Amino acid sequence: MKPLRLISVLYLAVLAAAVISGCSAATPPTGETDGSNPPSGEISISAERIRGLGLEGTLVLIRFVNGTPALFSLDLQTAEFAPLFAPPRGAWITAASASAAAGKIAMAYSPAPAEGQSQRGFTGISLLPLDGGGQPEEFIRAVEEEALFSFPEWTPDGSALYFNRFQFSSEASGVYTPVIGRQPYPEGDEADLVEFGQWPRLSWDGRLMVYIGIASGESEGASELLEVLNLAEEGAAPVSVPVGPEVEVLDVPMFSPDGEMIYFSAPASPAEEPQSGLSMAADWLGFSAARAHDVPSDWWRVPVGGGPAARLTTVGDTGMYGEFSPDGRHLAYISNRGVFVMEPDGSNLLPLIEAEGFFGTIDWVAAGQQ
Repeated sequence: MKPLRLISVLYLAVLAAAVISGCSAATPPTGETDGSNPPSGEISISAERIRGLGLEGTLVLIRFVNGTPALFSLDLQTAEFAPLFAPPRGAWITAASASAAAGKIAMAYSPAPAEGQSQRGFTGISLLPLDGGGQPEEFIRAVEEEALFSFPEWTPDGSALYFNRFQFSSEASGVYTPVIGRQPYPEGDEADLVEFGQWPRLSWDGRLMVYIGIASGESEGASELLEVLNLAEEGAAPVSVPVGPEVEVLDVPMFSPDGEMIYFSAPASPAEEPQSGLSMAADWLGFSAARAHDVPSDWWRVPVGGGPAARLTTVGDTGMYGEFSPDGRHLAYISNRGVFVMEPDGSNLLPLIEAEGFFGTIDWVAAGQQ
């Protein structure tokens, strides 16, 4: 088992944004902000197309501009792309999850460090009001200093938050172990659910959780597994979902609205190599690149009971993360090329925003709930 390999996904989300934004991954954010004015950058919004699609609701996204990650919203009725929150200089956001039921946006967030100290990154989960107003309020923070957080995921009723904690292990040669945890909201005892798992996503009824696990073993051939955990059954063991021989590496899974299918991104060819910029950055940090997130990939889906998986697109994008519309009729996703929407079968794929710098996560909030 190579736990270190998994933490690379977390860092590569930021590194990818830094690379595609044309700035050094080692350079701290530039430009002072007051928390409400994200820096500008080149962006092409297909406003007439967005308004003409008849979509409803608001997308909540993260965009990395000029070295600063900021939280934005895209109103699908008006095509208005507006800032929700920009961290001050030196602070970082890497993933977010919006909940109308809780009235909050949960962010993997690290405040700006004190003068003279370095930014360790993503040291906890903080909450913002759903409209982005105000300042982040810390909700979850590492008990031990050497731990990082990412990929928050609200339950449908807003009663709890699932997340990834990357736990530092000095006994394992200084590597990070990814753990999926659960924290009740607004209060309660945190619980660890899965060791060596990442990208937790819940079914629409909140009964199931899909995630990417890592096969046990010490060999270099240890691979990612698509796994489902029944949250409604106490003590249930995770069930592996076969995807077929065409897929060897995969990530960012999610359930279809009816719970019958699991969508995920994966390279069309496992033999493809990662993009050089991301690989060099990962090597510089001492991480082994996680293949599925930084290799040109496509959307696939597989029945919950198992494969073979069907490839839905031929876009060859990187940094993909998707979310279904509240009515289940469309799927929106981000990539390193922008923001896109398509039908669940992969047809009618259209760009909404063409711009570099989107990374991390995307959420689709129903109309009238933000």
